[in-house]
Amino acid sequence: MSKVSYKVSDDPRLKNVDFHGRTVRPLYIKLTHARHSTTFKSAYFDQLIKPKHKLHIGAISKIPTQQQILAKEKQTIDFIIEKLGSTFNYELFKKQYDYYTTDLCDLTEKEYNEFLMIYFSDEGMPAFARSLYEGNKSEAIFQVIDDLKICVTSASYEKLLDASYSMAPPYLVLYSFTRSLKKWPVTLSIAEWENKPIQQLFMEHLKKNFLKLEPVRVLEQVNSYVEGVYRKT
Repeated sequence: MSKVSYKVSDDPRLKNVDFHGRTVRPLYIKLTHARHSTTFKSAYFDQLIKPKHKLHIGAISKIPTQQQILAKEKQTIDFIIEKLGSTFNYELFKKQYDYYTTDLCDLTEKEYNEFLMIYFSDEGMPAFARSLYEGNKSEAIFQVIDDLKICVTSASYEKLLDASYSMAPPYLVLYSFTRSLKKWPVTLSIAEWENKPIQQLFMEHLKKNFLKLEPVRVLEQVNSYVEGVYRKT
């Protein structure tokens, strides 16, 4: 097999972008195989540039670092290159890259936000539903739902959670689990998810923190999302 090499770096030919208040150039991967080079954008850069990944602790804020992105890229790219072995070609690699870098928290959050739009509209709060749907880009929706328990009755909050667990994607449990693993940034790639010990920890987290749920059913639900990503790549 021809040697595969890669480099993750910014491209001086491109315009700067805003990265949580800092001006930076986007990160790209230059992949070289059989004396042919191809360049594509860093998936992890695109993930961590989202405003919700800026951490606020009182008056102090913290943003993802380039080192964090580089580490995630190296781990994923090395894994795919080794996995493909002698079957390596760019088309196969890119499909695997798009698949393994998918963030399950981000993927399920989009559908969960749509669920909330319908839920609060049905509860007679269409203005709140629209505001939540259109204005949550600066915060993870998990944090918004967590804050709601301060300003609504216990019965209303439990009703929302019960509806979320029975009718919505498994976003709340995925985010809760991922936050227990790494605190910040709260992302869970498919590459991480397919590590069997991670799934075992997920099951233990469910049994300990989500007593109303059936862990096996939730695991199957998450895996159905994973399979959906696989079919699309």
